[in-house]
Amino acid sequence: MEVQAGDRQVYAIDLLGYGYSDKPNPRLAGPPSSLYNFDTWSDQLLDFTRAVIGRSAVLSCNSVGGLAGLQAAVKDPAIVRAVQVINISLRALHLSKQAAWKRPAVSTLQRALRTTGAGPWLFKRLATRDGVRRVLQTCYGDPKTVTDELVDYILKPGLEPGAVEVFLDFISYSSGPLPEDLLQACKVPVSILWGEADPWEPVKLGRTLALYPSVEEWASLPGKQGVGHCPQDEAPDQVNPFVTEFMRRHGGDDFDEVSNWSEGSHRSSDLDTIQDLMRRFTLDYQPDYTLKLRNRFSGLVLGADFTHSPVTNTQASALVVKPVSPGAPWRRLRLDSEGTVTLRSRKLQWWLLTLDLEGHANPLRRTSNLSFRVATKWDMYRGQIRNKKRVALGSGSEARVHYTVNYNLPEIEGNFKTAGRDLAQNVTADVGHPAPPPPAAPGRQAAGPPLAGAGLPASPQEAWAAVTRRARAVHGRLTRWAHAGASAVARATSPQPSASGD
Repeated sequence: MEVQAGDRQVYAIDLLGYGYSDKPNPRLAGPPSSLYNFDTWSDQLLDFTRAVIGRSAVLSCNSVGGLAGLQAAVKDPAIVRAVQVINISLRALHLSKQAAWKRPAVSTLQRALRTTGAGPWLFKRLATRDGVRRVLQTCYGDPKTVTDELVDYILKPGLEPGAVEVFLDFISYSSGPLPEDLLQACKVPVSILWGEADPWEPVKLGRTLALYPSVEEWASLPGKQGVGHCPQDEAPDQVNPFVTEFMRRHGGDDFDEVSNWSEGSHRSSDLDTIQDLMRRFTLDYQPDYTLKLRNRFSGLVLGADFTHSPVTNTQASALVVKPVSPGAPWRRLRLDSEGTVTLRSRKLQWWLLTLDLEGHANPLRRTSNLSFRVATKWDMYRGQIRNKKRVALGSGSEARVHYTVNYNLPEIEGNFKTAGRDLAQNVTADVGHPAPPPPAAPGRQAAGPPLAGAGLPASPQEAWAAVTRRARAVHGRLTRWAHAGASAVARATSPQPSASGD
């Protein structure tokens, strides 16, 4: 705070139930998680900003605070200018991220901790100097950064009356928003920082958040001993410059001026765009190991996939159906362990570009999604370094074992999706500065087809026309960037005249 408070007002807020804030008994407020949730905390941030600061503000948040900050920005972008999240919680215990067979066990465990003596016993074991130290040393990259002062700073608020009830209520919170949902809905600039050695929120999963249109910056934080879940404590020398620069960009006195980002009036130079592209390049050195079983049956390839990721220590499985004929209009039908059905079209080629269409549906979550991806004919945006082994099992069956290392370049993506009753449209180029959201139509919506009023194409033909227009626009942008890159390289490599004129 001392670094940031040199030329601006800075406030550190204890969210309700955290730190030295009040800790009302959640059992008196209603069902579990009805008080301590991101809706409550986002309202607290907005109310504090209005009542104490008196004008719009920029938020910098860590872990679960990141979701509270993003939800506040979604609720009132006139109050929250921009949000910086540091190792935001990915909410691995959210219902939508739990395999169907795990949900009853997780729910039973949460209920037992909340309603029996097991929960207070566990909290008592953790709320000691040694217990806090052990927890911090598991999530901090360098154990030496866990000092006695830090342990006391974390422990003392945890000994306040009501802390155990807050703890047990929050660990039962498996509903509410996901960071992916909030980033999709956010209309203000977002910066994401990530400690590479975080064992709770793996950087591999955090990288996927960089593709959302609201994210203007994504940066990983390395370190000799690694930077873990709380980089602002572990490596302030790395974090402070990012925070200072983000505040400088979006924390000016003239909000109308800094909000030009959302109006799309700011455009970077060719060199800035190329540098931004390079920053968005990611290379994932951590492999995934997959076992695939395949068998041909009546013009189809039937199979099952089993994947293990040693980085996140997670497993995934899916049933797969593929057509044998290369001329089939679809490439793959997939049912994963979370109940999501995915249908992918064959690649549609147009000049040097290819277009993938993919539909998703999950009856358990009542969600559906139609997405597309435009890539070069050789798919240089995304690729894999793969080592594959095939083992024949006889009678047309085979097993495949392989590991992959993935790389990602900035790519052009979009989707038309429904989530419950909410309908939204998003088409974005994930390069340079994100495309601004379309302005809302003034006044009452005109009458028309049901989906047209929600901003979606009224027919598959209109959707295809929109995708085609986007592909042509992408081709023009890629061509301009190629010329800009060639010009920049030529200028950098051309001989320069000496100052003396020799």
